Amino acid sequence: MTTTNYFKGFSTLLLAILLLSTSSCTHDRIEEFSDIEVEQNLKVSLEWTAFKFPLFEDRVGVSGSFDSFEYSLTRSASNILDQLEDSEITIFTNSANVGNDDTKTSNVGKYFFPYFTPQIDCKVINIDHESAEIAISINEITQHVILNVALDEENSMLKLSGSIEDLRTFGAQTAFAKLNEACGIFHDGFVWPDVAINVTIENYNLLN
Repeated sequence: MTTTNYFKGFSTLLLAILLLSTSSCTHDRIEEFSDIEVEQNLKVSLEWTAFKFPLFEDRVGVSGSFDSFEYSLTRSASNILDQLEDSEITIFTNSANVGNDDTKTSNVGKYFFPYFTPQIDCKVINIDHESAEIAISINEITQHVILNVALDEENSMLKLSGSIEDLRTFGAQTAFAKLNEACGIFHDGFVWPDVAINVTIENYNLLN
């Protein structure tokens, strides 16, 4: 499963989202949703925003998403927060989509992620109604970030939001340099090292 139209298990985050390498599913984890209603209506989205231009007061966000990922969550849990505890997600960076803009998507696909990482692995360490601690692993470097939790139980929607403060701590220096060589004219030669992440799970009641 590598798209949001085909689901195995889950994790969040993050990661910015936000926002991880999945382990083998065990008997108490979701292995496959065969019910057509779940496949069509359960929705997980991973969105991110990077920032360009050197002056902070002038910086502009460039938003995109990751369209290919795998995730797992605990099936035996009775509510979405418990289902997400210890959940994992693997994000495949070659699926980065920058605002459905072919040129921007191509630039990121050619000049950034190939020099950074093929995947992002995350695990939910703990989560409650206010915040979630997410372990983000890139290039064999792991850092923990805290994401805000917004739970809308009436509409079966959960959102995680926050940021990674500095992608360079994961070894992104070469990727930033390559992107600047190719596209620096469009952002005054500067892209900020922080990135905002947002994870949204809609219709999570279908998991129960």
